[in-house]
Amino acid sequence: MNIVEKIYNSFLSLIRMVYYFGKPSQIVYKKGIEKEIYIFGNGPTLSEALKNIDFFQNKDVLAVNHFAQTEVYCIIKPVFYVLIDPAFFGKEIDHIHTERINKTIGMLVEKTNWKMCLFVSGDGLKSKSFVEKITENPHISLKPINATKIDGFASFRHWCYKHNLGIPSRQTVILPSIFCAINLGYKNIYLLGCENSWIKNFRVNDMNQLCIYDEHFYDNNSENLILVNEKDPYKFTIYSELLSSAKVFYAHKLLEEYSKYRGAKIWNATQGSFIDAYERCKIKFNQ
Repeated sequence: MNIVEKIYNSFLSLIRMVYYFGKPSQIVYKKGIEKEIYIFGNGPTLSEALKNIDFFQNKDVLAVNHFAQTEVYCIIKPVFYVLIDPAFFGKEIDHIHTERINKTIGMLVEKTNWKMCLFVSGDGLKSKSFVEKITENPHISLKPINATKIDGFASFRHWCYKHNLGIPSRQTVILPSIFCAINLGYKNIYLLGCENSWIKNFRVNDMNQLCIYDEHFYDNNSENLILVNEKDPYKFTIYSELLSSAKVFYAHKLLEEYSKYRGAKIWNATQGSFIDAYERCKIKFNQ
């Protein structure tokens, strides 16, 4: 990125901060914390890691999206949970996903009997029905994430990130999850089930509609070919999705730079992951 682009992106980020200014994030830095945290991304390879479920007992875990629907949710007992997709808060949702989302929210409320912090975007706090439902459970602490997109000069980005004025991107739930882990003060952040390999799963059918094999560790059907957008099959193209994917991987690069600035280390422990921003590692479960 040249200096003109950095100036432009910094200026654009300032405009976003002013325009979208709302309730600040409540991500509190835990000074002196040396513990590690494990981020579960719900990708297919997470099932292999969960074969060593005892390893995660008494460890800090951050879970996302529909993990609450799984049988292991009450065994793992995540201390943090992140929901960032507007669909969870009644926005940009179609009838196809309504039932699944309502079930996840219901499971969070019904099954969580331990202290857990649930981070959501500003959309979540503005959704009266979502807030009323979640607050039925006194064990869940609802905290906002300032999801304003921040880019530009590194010094500018890092200052904004440190003060919870924005994040690199909210395109996938893993991005704000990593951001939360850094700002909470964790020094070692391990990614599991974070393949981000959807590029290899794209297909274009005979009607030029973009489809994808949607894979998660909790799915029984690995051949789940669906339209990328069932409501409007021609809304997205292979061009638009590859461009969007590139922005996701760029955001991971920004998070890696920010982690170094904060003295944290992000470890990609996901086998076959397409994320190349972080150092790879293999967790030794038997030790």
